[in-house]
Amino acid sequence: MEATQLAHCRQIQVLSRSALAASDLSGLHLPSDAVFQEPWVKANIAVTYGHQVQDGIGSQTLRMLAVYGLASSLGIGHVFRPLGCVGHIGSHVHYREAACNHTSEADRRQLSKAQRMIQLPTTAQGNTSHWHSKFLPALDWTPFVRDVTDALRQRRPTLYEIERVNQLVRYYPDIFQSIPALRPASPPPPLTCRKAGSPNPPDASGSNRAWLLDALRVAVHIRRGDVVTDNWHKRILKASYFINIAKTITDALEQAGCDYSVEVFIEAPSNAEGEAELALLRSSIPNALLLVDTDMLWTWQMMATADILVMSNSMFSLSAALMNPNALTIHVPYSHYSQRVGMFKMGHWLAPLDENGTLPGTAADAIRQRTGAAAGADAQQQV
Repeated sequence: MEATQLAHCRQIQVLSRSALAASDLSGLHLPSDAVFQEPWVKANIAVTYGHQVQDGIGSQTLRMLAVYGLASSLGIGHVFRPLGCVGHIGSHVHYREAACNHTSEADRRQLSKAQRMIQLPTTAQGNTSHWHSKFLPALDWTPFVRDVTDALRQRRPTLYEIERVNQLVRYYPDIFQSIPALRPASPPPPLTCRKAGSPNPPDASGSNRAWLLDALRVAVHIRRGDVVTDNWHKRILKASYFINIAKTITDALEQAGCDYSVEVFIEAPSNAEGEAELALLRSSIPNALLLVDTDMLWTWQMMATADILVMSNSMFSLSAALMNPNALTIHVPYSHYSQRVGMFKMGHWLAPLDENGTLPGTAADAIRQRTGAAAGADAQQQV
């Protein structure tokens, strides 16, 4: 199991300095300023993730990726620091001390695995340990540019330790696409699946699935847990929301003749209402496999490798969506993500029209196009 989980992290680990330098950033909406064109700045200014807030693995991974993306887009150095502590491992939820006190042995093993999984390149030139270090609790673009300009004037090599990136990702979500591994293919690749009556095995080239098990995977993340017990009800999307989205997706897959599974990831219910919700999900979503309180890192990997991903109002599923750029991804309604600090939407993600889970017609069209069903229908019409 662990070897499979570690294989997933190569989506992030494979990035090299040469790949970074060769990246084509044209067409992306990215922050910029003339000071970052200075050769001295490129060689003597670097950024790293600040690691002060010990919250969930999704939130921290997003910050790490955003800081790395900032370095990539500006052409400055990046210093990688391993994940220090996660506040949402095991039963001890949000927020741990920096030392990760009161951590069980099982949680320590989980944290160690997460540290091995999440690795990004260090691209800063030489040893930065003697550089001036400045901690930024939040990246505010204008003061950051002003400070870099001052460092250039004084010839003061500086490493910026950046914690919060909420405004950066809200206004510049393309920052993630400056990382080649997180950039979606254009046009998007087909959603391959075994179809009923297919005389030959599908072409498995480039796939990590055995052709005999080539059913299309739909992953649905339903955030519960502490958002229920800690009364964060503004983040909760009802079971009917996910059921309606799943039905729209599965109807389109049925029309395409695809074999598929629907993996529903959800935390264990804390009351009778939650138990009833599980029963409703099980009975209402076609081909549903309810995965309750499964291993956090395995769950993350399953969402980050699904063919179709339905997000919750959660940084956990948002980070999985980022690392799965060629999936057909369903975001959350605008009313949910627009009110939450740090949430954002990538341009290639689809969004429900409302909190009832109504998907635009483009969603079913995209499924038909990417499964080849639309081409088959056009051919039949021509005959």
